[in-house]
Amino acid sequence: MTTRKSRTLCAIAAAVAGAFAAPAFSADIFVDDFESGSTSKTMNGVRWRTGSATSVVTDIAHSGTRSLKFVFKGVSSGDDSFAEQRFDLGADYKEITVEFWAYYPNGSEGLGAKYEHRNDTSTDNNKFIRVWKGDTSDGNNGYSSYWIKGGASTLPASGGSSIIGEYGWNGSGVGRQPGDVPDAGSYSSFITSAQLGKWTKFRFHAKAATTGKGDGVLELFRDDVKVLGATNLPWYPHNGQTSAFNMGYILGWANSGFSQTTNIYVDDVRISTGASAPAPMAPSNVTVQ
Repeated sequence: MTTRKSRTLCAIAAAVAGAFAAPAFSADIFVDDFESGSTSKTMNGVRWRTGSATSVVTDIAHSGTRSLKFVFKGVSSGDDSFAEQRFDLGADYKEITVEFWAYYPNGSEGLGAKYEHRNDTSTDNNKFIRVWKGDTSDGNNGYSSYWIKGGASTLPASGGSSIIGEYGWNGSGVGRQPGDVPDAGSYSSFITSAQLGKWTKFRFHAKAATTGKGDGVLELFRDDVKVLGATNLPWYPHNGQTSAFNMGYILGWANSGFSQTTNIYVDDVRISTGASAPAPMAPSNVTVQ
């Protein structure tokens, strides 16, 4: 027999469990597994824009039979490394989460050279992800004349890559921030031998700050472990423009970060309008403020 007391206790238990349950994405606005064979998909106004050195291939896939291949040329080719896939959110979003799976070859699976980030100071400009909003009259989707922009970039670290968080506004400040404003964080063991030869899940969460406040958020997760985490950023346009994002890209410029032409594969991209479940922080080689 169920008593009023037992029903009350059950209700309390359910409420507590609900409070600690991992929430799902608040609202998916775009998903793509590239099984269409192209980057032509649109969903809720979101679409892919220009891709540089990218193509949908059947070399390897996280799900299905296709993925998006990024080809980064090596210095031996005489060309700088540049492979980027842009996306258009189709509207202004104050908060956005971009999730995708990436494959970094170990050199033994027939997918080209092993992923090895050149340990050279000239390679310190290796984009991983960006989101922004700016003046589109610049002919570059507002990227060159941005009102708000940020994301994360990789740096060489023992053959692999470390990662840094970056943000800025009104055409300046994207990069590691100086001491007078909050640092977006860094993590020294982002891509290591442990990530090579398998699919790795990445999730990037960005929230533009309220105008005039330091409540902007920039977070990056690798396999559901947070490796970057800042929640106190003055990340808003300082010129009265809307504090939101409407464009982005995955990977990007790498300043000859590779000695050999290197392929990276991306699959199962998911974009949502809010944050996803909280996750544990990475161990001690993460720096967060």
